[in-house]
This record gives sequence, C-alpha cells and structure tokens, in this order.
Amino acid sequence: MAFETTWPETLTTWRESRKMSEVNYSQLKAQSGASDKSIRNEAQRKLLQYFDLAPEKSSETAKTIDMVEMFDRFPVEMKMKMLNNLVGIQLTEGCNGQCAFCLFGSKKGVESKFSFSSIQEFLKQNYGQIRGEGSSVSQYWDSDPFDYQDGEHNYLDVYHEWRKYFPSQFVGISTTIPKGSVEQFIEFTDRLFNKHVNSKNYPNEIKDDDFNVRISVGRHNLQRVEAVFKELKERWKAKGYTEDAIQAYLTAHYKFSPRLEDDILPLGSQIEKHDDFEDSTTPACEDGVIITPARIECVSMTAPTIYVPSGQYSYEITPDSPSFQIPHFISNSYYQGFRYKEHLTQRVAYDQVLFPLVTRRGSNSEEINLPDPVDDMVFKMGRYCFSLASMISDISELDSKIYAKNSPEEVRKKYLQLCTLAVSKEKSKILSLITKATNHFTREGDQATKDKLNYYARLLKVNLAKAEYISNLISEGADQSMVAIAALALSDVNKNNVDSLPEVLKNLAVAHDRSNRYTKDEKITAIKSASELLGHSGDQSPKWAKIIGVVENS
Repeated sequence: MAFETTWPETLTTWRESRKMSEVNYSQLKAQSGASDKSIRNEAQRKLLQYFDLAPEKSSETAKTIDMVEMFDRFPVEMKMKMLNNLVGIQLTEGCNGQCAFCLFGSKKGVESKFSFSSIQEFLKQNYGQIRGEGSSVSQYWDSDPFDYQDGEHNYLDVYHEWRKYFPSQFVGISTTIPKGSVEQFIEFTDRLFNKHVNSKNYPNEIKDDDFNVRISVGRHNLQRVEAVFKELKERWKAKGYTEDAIQAYLTAHYKFSPRLEDDILPLGSQIEKHDDFEDSTTPACEDGVIITPARIECVSMTAPTIYVPSGQYSYEITPDSPSFQIPHFISNSYYQGFRYKEHLTQRVAYDQVLFPLVTRRGSNSEEINLPDPVDDMVFKMGRYCFSLASMISDISELDSKIYAKNSPEEVRKKYLQLCTLAVSKEKSKILSLITKATNHFTREGDQATKDKLNYYARLLKVNLAKAEYISNLISEGADQSMVAIAALALSDVNKNNVDSLPEVLKNLAVAHDRSNRYTKDEKITAIKSASELLGHSGDQSPKWAKIIGVVENS
C-alpha cells in the first residue's frame, strides 16, 4: 500500500519497486531528431508509448461545442438555479487518462470540447451567479483538464480566464498528465511556480494562487509523471532555485495520489470486487449540476453498487425538464466526517448527522421525485443506504478521529442523540420505500427490474437494521465508547455473512446488555459467537471484540 505524497522522489521509489524502466523525456525528444535512423525510430516509438497521443484522440480534432449557445437554450429560471448549484464545468467529453480505475468507465479519447471563446463569454455573462463566487467549482469531472486544447488555447488559458473573475478562490485540479498534454502541463506548472516564488520575494505586490493539483498515479502513467517532474526540477535548478524552494512549492500545491495495486478502489470498472454490504460509502462528494460539452447533468451521492458503480447518481436535464429537478447543492463535508477542530460542533449546531434525500434547489426538505417510478425508488434507496452507512461509519470513528475524540463531551453526546432522532424520523419512510420496491408490479418477464429493486431493498434493510441497533444502544444510555465500538463491529458485515446479521445483532445485544440479566460468561460466549458469525476464527478475535472488554487480550 502506497501513500499520498508531495515528494517527486517517491515516484522513483514506486517505479523501482515495480521493476519498471525509467524514461527520460528530454533525451527522447532530442533523440527523436537524431540522424541515426535506429536511434530516431526507437526514440519516436517510446515517445508514442509514453508521451504522445494519436491525433484522432486529441481535443484539437474533437467536435467543438459553443458553451453559451448550449446554456442559453434553457429558461432564465433554470439557468439561475443551475448556476447557483454548479459543482463543475467539464471542459471536454471523454479524456486520454487511460485509467483502468476510472469511476465512470473507459474512454476512447476526447470526443467533444467547449470552444475557448464560448468559455470566455460564459464566464463574462454568468460569473456573478456561480455558486459560492466560484469557490470549489471544479474545472473537470469525468475528464482531465489538461486534455483541453482549442486552437492555440489550452487549460492554462482557461485557468487564467477563471482567475479574472475569481482571483482568490481555491481551484482544485485532478489530472493524470494524459498522453499528449505533457508540454502544456509543464507550461502550467512552470508559470505558477514563477508566481509562487515571486510572491515570496514580493509579498506586498504578488499573491500566490490558491490551488492544488492532485495527480493520480497508476502503472500506466507512473513513468510519465516521474519524467515530467524530473524535467521540471532540472529546469528550476538550472535557474538557480534550491531544492528547498522547489519542494516548498510542490508541498503547497501538488500531491501524488497512488492508484497502483492495493490503492485502487473497487468501483467503476472494478465494481465486481466491491462488497456493497460492507461498504456503502462513495468518493462522490457533492450534489449539484455539472455542465459538459455533451449534456447538463444533475449529480448526487449514492451507494456504489453493480447498478451505479461510480457511487454517483446522474440524470440529464434539458430545457424541457421541470426546474424542480435541479438538486440543491450540498457537500459531503456538511454531513460526514470530522475534518477540523470545530467540525463536529458545527454539524451538531445545524443538525447535520444524516444525509437527506436529494432535495430541490433552494430547499432542504422538498424531495426530488424522478418521473420513472423504478428510477425514483433506486434513486432514493441508494441515497438512504449511503446516508445510513455514512452515519454508522462516523459513529465508529468517534473515539479514533482526533477532532471527534477531542470535541466537548456535551457535543459528542448531542451528536449521538441527533443520530437516534434522525433514524427514528426516517424509519417509517424507509420501511415504506422498501415495501413499495418489494411489491412493485413489473411486466411479465422483466426479471432484471425486479432483481434490481429487490437488491436495493435488501441492501437498505441491512443498513437500517445496523442503524437501528446503534440507535437503540444510544437510547438505552450506553457509554459513548461502547456505541462507537458497536458501530465498528457492524462494519464487519459483508456479503458473505450478511444472512447472519439477525443472529449477530442478538449476540451483540447480550454483550451490550446493561440490566445484569447475563453473566460475564454468557457475554463472553455471545461476543465470541458474534465474532465467529462475522468470519473471525476463535483464536483471532477482532479488535472490536477485545476493546469491548468481554474477551481478554491474549
């Protein structure tokens, strides 16, 4: 398992540990023009293998879409709602990242792009209505920003255009440095490096940009990424910059995220490896609107399954769609995790413990209903699975995450009380939805639809059963640490042992009983039974069983 880093030298370690050869970009470029035919041909072959792109896959030859013309087809009310809930502008449809781990499936190159002039005009006309004054609006989604090329203009030009209207807002960028984009990535990184060092030399005149570039590194692009950053560092050192100055820039603005072997999430094309009963969390992080060259989409967070392998539920919105189909923007940070000192305190203050169903723009309570009844049930059941799983996961980390652990006692107590209230409030709606899905009439022979609804109904039943057990513990006055440990124990439920969940819960109830109805030996037996039902052998008790204190540490 590799870990995220800001140090380019780690790329070399990753490559060498996998016995992959090093490639030198500058050397190959020089050799590609050599008079010796064999040297020239070999260099050109390697450039094509690692760096260059077939013209038919590039953004330059892709279909060009006018962004303003596309957007102006919508009524004014819808345009305002989309802008107010914008989470991303996708510059291209399709990409050249070649990531086997892509959440959204494999790509065949760039199929279409927005013209640069229309991007300029779109920002000029609409910047004042974009959500959060441009804060955290992505300039990519199911794409790579460095694929973008429209004539002489590339992503650096888009970035500069964005900065005209949002000079101080954070810009998050994710890339693989796809084939065909190496030179523009080098130009982008070099330009912003110069601004960074000048901001240190002239702090009263020049401000460093607030941005971060996450570079996803897999086996397919590891050598390319390493070569690019060696090229950049050599360039900067040749100008007299020290190793410390270079690393200060990289630490501030770049991170290399491994997607090698064990680091690849079992989602997207890897969904067959995913255990939906063990993990309903998703890397999708926002509800809102995405503008792409192919369509305008509404996106929301959901439980990843074989039916929605990305963990993002999407549907297209057209000028004929009702405006109430546009979702209200929310970020996963509103309802999930303990990311900074006051995070839990703020979540408690705003009663943000359980993700709501996807709601209409401008409302926290008016739910979106999809026109197709099957789609609507899947839409809602997937969201509930994700919501309940996120809550249980947070509770399990109440004593392990530093910002949760160090929150005031009364805040932690109130948080658990709110969790109980949320489960109680939603229970009848969840049960009604499960019944509706189970009893839904389908056309004779439409077994696939019936299987899908039954699958989601079962998944939701499991998540509700776990949430109810935790909720009951809280209501009975169980110690906060005991509640967290119980949530941790239930994280061991998976597709292989899910049928044993009722029996597991019975045994956990014995172990957690506070009425003195059971002896210590009975509790030991119960916790061992629960442990074995969840797949742990008798001599290898799970961490949670030992923490409970019923089973002695060996």
